[in-house]
Amino acid sequence: MVIDVESCRTNREIDRTLIHEFVHAAQFRRPGVRDSVLAGLHNNYGLHRLSRWEAKRLNRQVAAHEREARSLERYARKLP
Repeated sequence: MVIDVESCRTNREIDRTLIHEFVHAAQFRRPGVRDSVLAGLHNNYGLHRLSRWEAKRLNRQVAAHEREARSLERYARKLP
């Protein structure tokens, strides 16, 4: 994981970013998530187009993952 520490203004912001990104790393371990992310990347780079239905499903999944990661950032306050 690479984080631009210079862009973080405070240690709390670094803590929040780390927790957010660790949640994404854990999400990748869930069944099917890695394949979905790769399918999205292939679509974005024009290697293999997704149908509208597949793209919509993938966008909902990405949005849900972002909501989950943001909701767990609150645990940064508990770090010393």
